[in-house]
Amino acid sequence: MKTGNYMNIDNGQYIAGEFLGVKTLDKANADRSKTWQEIYFGISIPVSNGYNGQSATIDIRLSKDAIQMGEHNKVDNLVGNFVLVPVNVMARAYQDKAYITNFFDNRRRIIQPNEAKLQKVS
Repeated sequence: MKTGNYMNIDNGQYIAGEFLGVKTLDKANADRSKTWQEIYFGISIPVSNGYNGQSATIDIRLSKDAIQMGEHNKVDNLVGNFVLVPVNVMARAYQDKAYITNFFDNRRRIIQPNEAKLQKVS
């Protein structure tokens, strides 16, 4: 994990970066008998030891609950702004490979730096 881009505030993990927007992916099972949509927030983070201005995009998946609550319709004003997005990380393994998915934690809110009241820990 890139510890410089993950912050613990308000008892949870956040991904910090520029909010890129929302994307929707159409998905289907193997025989295409069942289809669904997955919705993601995109966050751009700088690449450590990368070229000047180089960045990577992190996808943050919305749960069914977050989609039903319309969270993806509440973020248009965040595009292009630096934000802290609350996430829950789900890890899994399949066929000798490990995967992680960052899920949006809709129990907490997206923080913009001018709203954040970070205290120095002594």
